[in-house]
Amino acid sequence: MGEWKSFFYRHADEIRTEAASKGLHLPWADDTESLHGEVRLGSKVAPTRFAVLPVEGRDANKDGTPSERTFRRYRRYAAGGSGLIHFEAVAFSPEGRASDHQLMLNQHTAPEIKRLLDETKTQAQKIMGHIPLCYIQLQESGRYTHASGATPRLVARVPEFDERAHIQPDAPLLSDEELEKICVQFIDAAELAYKLGFDGVDVKACHRYLTSELLAARSRSGQWGGSYENRVRMVLSMLDGVRDRVSNPEFQLVSRFNLYDAIEWPYGWGVKETKSGFAAPDMSEPLRLLEQMRERGVVYVSATCGTPYGRAWINRPFDRKMPNSPEPPEHPLEGVCRGIALTAEAQRATPEIAMSGFGYSWLREFIPNVTAGVIKEGGATFVGLGREMLAYPDMPRDILQGKFDRTKVCVTCSYCSEVMARGGIVGCFIRDREEYGKVFNAYKVGTIIR
Repeated sequence: MGEWKSFFYRHADEIRTEAASKGLHLPWADDTESLHGEVRLGSKVAPTRFAVLPVEGRDANKDGTPSERTFRRYRRYAAGGSGLIHFEAVAFSPEGRASDHQLMLNQHTAPEIKRLLDETKTQAQKIMGHIPLCYIQLQESGRYTHASGATPRLVARVPEFDERAHIQPDAPLLSDEELEKICVQFIDAAELAYKLGFDGVDVKACHRYLTSELLAARSRSGQWGGSYENRVRMVLSMLDGVRDRVSNPEFQLVSRFNLYDAIEWPYGWGVKETKSGFAAPDMSEPLRLLEQMRERGVVYVSATCGTPYGRAWINRPFDRKMPNSPEPPEHPLEGVCRGIALTAEAQRATPEIAMSGFGYSWLREFIPNVTAGVIKEGGATFVGLGREMLAYPDMPRDILQGKFDRTKVCVTCSYCSEVMARGGIVGCFIRDREEYGKVFNAYKVGTIIR
């Protein structure tokens, strides 16, 4: 692992030389032709290769309906040229809600969630002349449940994360029956999403939220832990349950999926069994599960790794770390290239599933060249952009039209994540100051405003 450094490159040969000196493969294409064109997923078509990743805004109303800021974010995504919009983490039960300002899907909020979907499609049609694929991510927050009146919902003991969250050793684990109920609630919410007109539902299995943490629950007894078959039961049960409930193949199955937790065995998923203290990737179980997902008809996987809680450099390499967070043990390019390599391995192992990559924001003005190289090499099908879409939602359109503007890119300052972690709303406080300037100024003096 190398020493952490901030982004300082001004010429392509500088960043390419840096990668080569570290023995890293950084895909590259001098032209961006491979980024053009539509993508077919089953019977549906994404009009461009750019995918908005599901970045939670924490700007919903307290009842779980989208606020005007939520509508604004999605209108900007829609106008920016992305061919696939992965709607952010939406809770499907009050007890599994991450915060008081997370979107929630139920009968009460359904009309406004539908309006958000419809306005997103309308804006894309108006500005771009196309309609993007729109998938909804349904989330049970698990140990990261922090809404008022809710408590963390644990499926297994993880000493490092229990200690960080001050979880007592005798805190109860969710029972098998409670996990069964969560699975049914997910299927109910997926059926509602289908009725609202979403193109598909995301069986979320990433970043150590409940379903993701179950994948590594080797210490758990009962039908949801221990063996591989038990640990993947929730993911497969959700997929099977949705397809049994909604037989229409036009409603697609997708997943935001961790390929690698970067948490030491036995507590991590996609890691080698070792007692060395270093969590090296081992893709055997993730690739096995991806094949089972393919057999069940999953058409799209948004690949990712790690967790933003204590491992942020794994899934979103940055220039500035959040206060009181661990020091990154590696150069950001290592994180970028690891994500590219693992996604490419998964994409080539299951070519029938279209995959999007992640972690590109740190690359700034070199995003077009690197992602064009990734697509050209067959390392992914879509270019997935998360933080970047808060800063520069028009990036896909500008790349495709040859108008890319390096002065608009995300600078990976981590303020969007930091303010969210303190209970504030998510936005780009650097590039979108007209909208979020007051929020950021208040935060800097210790006040949270919404």
